[in-house]
Order: sequence, then C-alpha cells, then structure tokens
Amino acid sequence: MNGQSCFICYQPSTLRCEKHGEDVVYFCSKAHNRKGNIIFEETPGLVGPNPIVETPICIACYTKVSPKNACSACRFPICQVSCSDHQTICPYLCRFGIEDLSINEICRSSILHSILVLKLLLSKETNPEVYNCLIHLMDHAKERMEDTEYKNGIRIPILVPLKKSLKMNEKHILQAMGIVEVNNYEIYNSTGSAGFRGLYCLTSLLSHDCVPNARPIISHKSPFKTIMMATRDIHAGEMVTINYVHTQKPTRIRQKTLKDNWYFVCSCKRCKDESEFELNPDGVKCDSCRKGQLNPCENNMYKCNKCDNKNDLNFVEHLMNKLERKKSEIDRNDINTYLKFYIQSTNILTENHYFLNSLRRWIIPLYCRPLASNPDVNPTFEMFKTKIQLCNDYLRSLDQIEPGLSKNRGKVLYEWAESSLKTVWRNA
Repeated sequence: MNGQSCFICYQPSTLRCEKHGEDVVYFCSKAHNRKGNIIFEETPGLVGPNPIVETPICIACYTKVSPKNACSACRFPICQVSCSDHQTICPYLCRFGIEDLSINEICRSSILHSILVLKLLLSKETNPEVYNCLIHLMDHAKERMEDTEYKNGIRIPILVPLKKSLKMNEKHILQAMGIVEVNNYEIYNSTGSAGFRGLYCLTSLLSHDCVPNARPIISHKSPFKTIMMATRDIHAGEMVTINYVHTQKPTRIRQKTLKDNWYFVCSCKRCKDESEFELNPDGVKCDSCRKGQLNPCENNMYKCNKCDNKNDLNFVEHLMNKLERKKSEIDRNDINTYLKFYIQSTNILTENHYFLNSLRRWIIPLYCRPLASNPDVNPTFEMFKTKIQLCNDYLRSLDQIEPGLSKNRGKVLYEWAESSLKTVWRNA
C-alpha cells in the first residue's frame, strides 16, 4: 500500500498488498475480518460478451436482441446505435471484415471473444486508470502459445481481425488475450443466464485456495458490482483467498484444472493432505476385501487401506466415466430414479466421494417437493428422514471444504432445517 490507498486499484487501504516471489501479488487482511464482513466492493473495469452465446446479445449493453438487430456499419448485434460502448469500438469492429456473416453466425463463432480484448487494448487511451491496473495481471501468453491447438484456434477468428483492426504488435494483442482468458469472471443476468464476462481490477488479484476464506458476489444488474465477503473469520495478516475451481472435486481433478487454465500447481493445505482432511473424496470401495477403500497414493495408483489390493488411475477413471454416463441418462426431474441411482452408487464409492456429493447437491432441494413429474407428492415422515440424512452426509464434506458462509452450505442448512421442523410437527 502507498499511504491510504492501494497503488494498483486506488481502493481505501482495508487490505495490505504484498509481493511474494517472482511476479506474484497477493492480498493479506490488514485487520481482523469477521465472517460476513464486506472486505471490499468494486465495479468491473471492463465488460464484454462471452466467446460464444446461444442467442444474440447487444455487444454494448448485453441485452437480448433480435437476429435482425445488427449495426449497419460493423454488422455486430446491437439494440440501438446510441449504446455508448458501441460508439467507441464500432470504427474498429468495421475493420474486422465480417460483412458476409449473419448475427447467428457471429454469435456461434469465437469472434465475440475479441471484443473484450479490443476494449482492454483501447482502454490505454480511453480509460488509462483501468488499463494500468489490468495490464499488470497474469497473461500466461507464452505457455498458451506453446499449445498448437490453441494457437491455431485463435488465429483466424480472433488474432487476425484484431491485428487488422488495431495495426498493433502481435505480442501486445496476445498479452491482452491472455489477461482476458485468465482473469475474467462470468456475469449472470437477472434471469440466471450468462452471456458476458467482466474484468475486475482488485478481485482478479486475489489468490486461489482449495478452502477459500472469501467469495465474490457479483450483482446480476448493471454495473455488475462485486462484493468480496469473508466466508469465515480472517485474521490480520492472513491471506485473503478465493476459489478458482469447483471445491468439491478431488485433488487430482482440481490440480489438472488449475494447471491447464492458470498454469500453477496448488500447494495449499488441502492439496498437501493426501486424505483431504480425511474425507477421501476420490476413494472407491475395495472389490477385494470388501472392507476397505482404495484411496489415491503415489504414481497415480490407488491402494486399499485394509488389504494389499491396488489399482491404477485408469481403473478409477473408467469407473467414473461409466457412472457419469448412467447419470446423464436419468431425467433430471425424476428424483426417485436419481435417489435409487445414488443408493446404488454408495455401494461402490466411499461416503464422502465427490460424485455422491454431486448427486446429493441435485437431489436435496427437489426431494419432498412437488415437481412437474410428481405435482401431488405427499412426503412421508420416512422421506423427510431420508432427506435429513442426505443433508447430513453432504454437510460432512461442506463443513471441511466450504466452512462458514458458503452458498452451497447455506442452501443445504436451509433444507436440513425445513425438513427437521416438518419431522417435529409430524411427531407432535
């Protein structure tokens, strides 16, 4: 920090910005933050459309538009020519050379990906304060360009139009592309659908942890302000962390996702613990002794904790692919079939397995409730007991990997409390 404000984002100094190693910035809490505290708030520096959208949206204000609503000059979808963002970028979009593409073809191609990159590069002149913040974010351009498939995939729809439009050094364009891809946050509108994404100066600087102590809450309404909330108590001097990947996935999947997308190997407390706080979310029941469980060990092997039985990662991946296929065949509103499949899966997988938690996550809010497939459901006492058990089983994992005020944990606690009350009423 420099004086009373951050040298990067100029926010009031509720945080302390520190340097740790080469090109790594992280934030520590300057004072004790109790869970539920708002650590900071910010609006996105820049917003742009997703690379591919199902229905046409205005590239300036991101509202849905008709496939006929195209700018007469640049041919990109807009709701009205007067949209301020569009007026700024339209002259550059005119040079993309997409006159022969329909709006639907534009939305199905990757060319929309170039718009947020274009805005970032133009912000050097139009909004230098935002540019100076965002341009220092990690871009991993070098690592990405070593991937031949990625390199070939971006050249025609993204790189060529931007070079033609901006007449700029390819290196600078690739840097901006990397910043957008590594640091963007998906933004959902009031209907819950996502068609755009934002770059947040301060939020993008927060480090990852597989058991985070904070989470961003992004508004569904313009200007899409984000609130960074402490999900548990954060002591003075403790790093403020968020989660880049799905917390409920096991270490092998989280590590791969982080390596493939953010180019680092996580060394958090959870990743260093082979048992993941004794949850063993990647374990399968031993098919040899029938008493133990096969848990991950060294060299991509799985070893039973009760006998000498071993199996490799291929065996586990084949098993999980088979279960995923069966799951995909079930009607998502057929909760009774989902529940039967869940019970069958408990005979194969360990009690805290990530796949079982994915089933619990879907079943819990729908079970014992009227649905289109079963509008006249009349839950019995035993059904509520089953639901409470599902909640308890799910909370066993959430209490460890999403402690405090997490969204998932809050939803499950609500379902648990409601079902518990109804069992009490039925016994009264």
